[in-house]
Amino acid sequence: MVINDSETVTCRICGEQCKRIYGRHLKHSHNNMSTDEYKRLFPGAPITALSDKEKTSKNSGKHMKEDKYRKMFSEMFVGDKNPNHTSNATNEQRKSRSPFSKSFTAYETIDNKEEHISKFVKESIKDRISDTTLRYYLNRGFTEEVAKQMLSDRQRTFTLDKCIAKYGIEEGYNRWCERQRKWLSNYKRVNYSKISQELFISVYKELINVGFCDKVYFAKLDKNNQIHDTPNNYEFRLKLNNSYILPDFFIPSLNLILEFDGTYYHRDTPENKLREERRNQNIIDSGYSIIHITENEYNENKHYTVLNVVNKILKMKNS
Repeated sequence: MVINDSETVTCRICGEQCKRIYGRHLKHSHNNMSTDEYKRLFPGAPITALSDKEKTSKNSGKHMKEDKYRKMFSEMFVGDKNPNHTSNATNEQRKSRSPFSKSFTAYETIDNKEEHISKFVKESIKDRISDTTLRYYLNRGFTEEVAKQMLSDRQRTFTLDKCIAKYGIEEGYNRWCERQRKWLSNYKRVNYSKISQELFISVYKELINVGFCDKVYFAKLDKNNQIHDTPNNYEFRLKLNNSYILPDFFIPSLNLILEFDGTYYHRDTPENKLREERRNQNIIDSGYSIIHITENEYNENKHYTVLNVVNKILKMKNS
């Protein structure tokens, strides 16, 4: 007679009481029998003790989020250890195993494969968070202040100095620039403040009113020179001598950059001051002029600040 309680489950083959039928028991006691084979032999037979099942369900997947397990499984499938590596599978085989491909075997009976793949992609990446985003650290339980510091430390791990020290001046510089270019090309997040865009929109409209028709770039001005209300960022990706940057407001014809210094992200700390000095020097050395507008300055007298900035732009245009 098969007897099961909350702490154990009975193997239908040998009658042994254990917490789990699958895994070690089938491997060592029944000649590596698979769980699927056991289920086919004994349809509906429990394979996990109730207490273990409840515990597993409650904590399912939590341990896999720990760094040591992420690293372990990453190393298990890195390079040619991956069954889908080019040395282990043909291109057709890789496509047949990928749910991102129309050749995926599970899609054989699906008519509109493109629509199905599109939905699958959106669903599969909606909760995927890179460790270079603030949300990653917040989700791990850190306070916002600590999370921002950890993110800052993370972003400083790939610096020009470190690249040069590791690869030499020429190769290190090229690697740094390529990394910056790729990062900016894929940087789709809304990383601008509303108050900065309020200023730039006002500056842009004043320039239009006085007949200024040179092309300008800032986050809320789209490719058709229309002010948009979407999450898109249309800041110009500018290559400097030693890096790529996204100027807050850029006028290519004048080689002029406007930078909005918000009170939070431009706090008066030694680290921020040094970073700003290096960035400004890099901009100047690359042949560009820069005008800084602080958030405090703008809030004190918005109209005057806008007119003052417009006046400086027009002077440069007419000089």
